[in-house]
Amino acid sequence: MSSSIYRKTKIKIILYPNAAAVLFWYKQIWEYKNSNMKEFENFMMDRAGVESFKAQIRLFVGDIKGEPTPGELGLYPDKPLSK
Repeated sequence: MSSSIYRKTKIKIILYPNAAAVLFWYKQIWEYKNSNMKEFENFMMDRAGVESFKAQIRLFVGDIKGEPTPGELGLYPDKPLSK
């Protein structure tokens, strides 16, 4: 009997307009030492900061194309996370 240890690693492939593939290796969320959910919430409440970040991402990957995907608005779509 042999035993093996497997580590699940997530891979995300992004295809850019020039057809180059970029691989991003993601760890489990709790393996990131700099994750702070309260700071993330504060960032999301800063609309100007979010829009600036979106503009930076748009420079790297371009605008979104295609039809919007129908989705759920979350558990409580009528209530903000915090005020």
